[in-house]
Amino acid sequence: MSDILTRRLAPSDVTTYRQIRLESLKNDPDNYGSTFEEESKSPQLVFEKYILEQTPGNRMYGAFDGDTLIGISGFFGDTRQRVLHRAKVTQVYLDPAYRGQGIAKKLLIHLIEEAFKIESLESLQLEAVDSNKTAVGLYMSLGFVSYGRFESYFKKLDGTYLDQQFMVLTRPK
Repeated sequence: MSDILTRRLAPSDVTTYRQIRLESLKNDPDNYGSTFEEESKSPQLVFEKYILEQTPGNRMYGAFDGDTLIGISGFFGDTRQRVLHRAKVTQVYLDPAYRGQGIAKKLLIHLIEEAFKIESLESLQLEAVDSNKTAVGLYMSLGFVSYGRFESYFKKLDGTYLDQQFMVLTRPK
């Protein structure tokens, strides 16, 4: 894992970001609100715009093995004055071949450190499918706490449901 680099994605990373984002939707379809079919038809993904514009409050980060993007995550904020103090973590994904090595944790630690460099940011929120115990455990190990659970949050194509866990991490004092 020592050769794994984590950094903010640059405009030159947009093509590989799109590939790994679509890969995440194929490999782990239950973990996301959108689907491969929906996003693959889109000429530009939401975070591609943020990567290209290098928007200050909307950032994507990547984990790289050499030049290969193997993991992604990001956060986005709101422009409304009353909610500038919080942002939402999104799209946590790691190539299955690299799982279980602490890379996702390294990526999220980097993201959290960078997010809390934004003076106005006081908390990070995220959502996780309740049955994804590995992800929920990772978030808890980083200090996120659950503040709610929404039963039947996602409805799968087969008619079954997935519950969603809502978590928050407050800036250390």
